[in-house]
Amino acid sequence: MAAFITADAMVDRVLGKSEAIRIPNRALLILTGNNLSLAGDLPRRVIICRIDPETDQPFARQFDLDPLQWVLENRMAMLAAACILIRARFTHLAKPAPGRLASFEAWDELVRQTVIWADMALRPFEFGDPMDLVREAQAADPEADALFALLDALRDQFGGAEFTAKETQAAAKASITQSPLEMALLDLAGDRALASVKSLGRVLKFREGRIVHGLRLTGRQDKNAGSRFYRIKTAENGFSGFSGFSSSHTEKRESPKKYQWGESNPPNPPNPETATIDDPHHPDAWK
Repeated sequence: MAAFITADAMVDRVLGKSEAIRIPNRALLILTGNNLSLAGDLPRRVIICRIDPETDQPFARQFDLDPLQWVLENRMAMLAAACILIRARFTHLAKPAPGRLASFEAWDELVRQTVIWADMALRPFEFGDPMDLVREAQAADPEADALFALLDALRDQFGGAEFTAKETQAAAKASITQSPLEMALLDLAGDRALASVKSLGRVLKFREGRIVHGLRLTGRQDKNAGSRFYRIKTAENGFSGFSGFSSSHTEKRESPKKYQWGESNPPNPPNPETATIDDPHHPDAWK
């Protein structure tokens, strides 16, 4: 699924034929579930929207409208509003927000940057940065904790020295009682992790390069020895992906300062009391 979300086309074999077809990927995937947990490569590819009904009987709620019918009836107006927001963002050029979501550069430029602009200019601190949702999903990845436990156990076992899958298997099974290394491998990959050296090698190779809490597993192929050697390294940036603690955009903040259109790095949105609706640069003119 991760590959399908990222790819711009899908290639698959026609059922019953030795023929492959290529279909442009223009699908919007929407997943629903209770307390979904994303792992692996999915967290950075999915925007999570949590619905809190604030009741212990969500099934008994009543609504004044049919969402599907309302959207069908107002689709053109919604599309026009979205295009107006995008146009407004390009009209009132400002310095783009830092960061760029890899593999979704076009989406970042049109959607994410527009949402951030609207958060500054139209409804201060109501929308936030969609990238924060990706960071939260990445931080909540259950596999990340399991991988960190494995990397930490490998570091304790081998330090900064190189090791092979065979040496890792031997170290994990060296003790009569279950060692931290064995527990970490079983938690991450299940019983198959220690079934054979080949299985363990696949587990390690699949996790190469991923940085978790400052630790990273690197590997190299030694043709002379016929084995792959691994090493635990400390990432240069320490806790990768961590940029400090920041308050949520829903928390109370100080009143926004006056904002002048055209500033390369606007400190805060404009003061509506000092602008008129007739002003084409006033945010309300875009509503």
